[in-house]
Amino acid sequence: MVQILFARPEDEEELREIFWTHGMDISGDITEHLLVKNGAEVLAGGKLSELAQKKFYLEVIGVKEGYNGCGYGGMLLAKMVRNPWACCKEPLSEGDEKFVITTLARGSAVSFYQRHGFQPCDLQQIPLPFRYQCFDCPEKENCDPVPMIMIGG
Repeated sequence: MVQILFARPEDEEELREIFWTHGMDISGDITEHLLVKNGAEVLAGGKLSELAQKKFYLEVIGVKEGYNGCGYGGMLLAKMVRNPWACCKEPLSEGDEKFVITTLARGSAVSFYQRHGFQPCDLQQIPLPFRYQCFDCPEKENCDPVPMIMIGG
């Protein structure tokens, strides 16, 4: 049975392996990440944080190798954009109002984000802690990061 739930410490190694295949890593505490699991197997994971009231940032999202295109990443992102408060371990505000989610997407993933309501935006709309994360990255040219925004509610 496929379900979306918050990670537990014992999920860390499996989720880290998923992210490493995409050139990423876990962001902060493992228990702040959401997982798509089929039984005990982790199929996808991501982390959404509310940095200011009703302003969320999608820090990381990835799907297990061999499961790309099966809908697990889309299932996770759809849940995040439907109710970002429920997808944050410690939300700062309460739901059912207008909200904003931003992220830095790999250029190859732009269409994936657009299918879920995101649009390219100006880099200045990315929160400061994350705005410059790609500047010194050795993969920047291959990744071709695109700042993206989604306004919901």
